[in-house]
Amino acid sequence: MQWHQTYTDGHPNRNYAGKSVIQTTDKGYCLGGMGYYWNATNTYCIAEIIKTDSLGNQQWKKTYGNPLYN
Repeated sequence: MQWHQTYTDGHPNRNYAGKSVIQTTDKGYCLGGMGYYWNATNTYCIAEIIKTDSLGNQQWKKTYGNPLYN
């Protein structure tokens, strides 16, 4: 293990699960996963990609899926 990191947006009604990781040419990582969030009537699923540097610091995040979340 090179590092351990949790990425969150701080919202209590959201859960994320990492599904895959690749190392990028700059020695960082690209993490892919699914996010689930809910309100009183619905549950939504989104896909997210997080790019990190070599130490695990988030450089950017892209969200795909529900347009209300983006």
